[in-house]
Amino acid sequence: MASGVSDAIENFIKALLEGEDARADLQRNELAARFGCAPSQINYVLSTRFTSEHGYRIESRRGGGGYVRIYRIQPSKAAAVQALCEALPPSLSEDEARAALLSLLKQGLLSRREASLLFSAVREELLPGPAGAKLRAAQLKNALLFLKNEQ
Repeated sequence: MASGVSDAIENFIKALLEGEDARADLQRNELAARFGCAPSQINYVLSTRFTSEHGYRIESRRGGGGYVRIYRIQPSKAAAVQALCEALPPSLSEDEARAALLSLLKQGLLSRREASLLFSAVREELLPGPAGAKLRAAQLKNALLFLKNEQ
């Protein structure tokens, strides 16, 4: 799917969520017509970019009067870190670890210092190869759980 269209859909929805309500009511077909794409691309954007890990909750009803309702939520730091820990695979590349840490940093759930310290501990040069990838995932998970429990 075209990344440009997906980005445009994401930005449009996020702009709708900027109000005090932090809620947007949409219809897939209308949104697809607006962006000249298939409704399945709307589903793709919703399922990949508006997840609970990204701070959103979605309600959906299909059929004639169907709608999609998106809420922006502010999960607690502990809940967000717990969700990330549960989603971490048993092996992580350096890039995957960096992406997880950047996500927490962008959400304001880690300070820049915490993210930098954690990243420095899971670099590829310190943990090379497949065994390092497993250790990287375990170390990152343990460090995040420690920070979560310190709250």
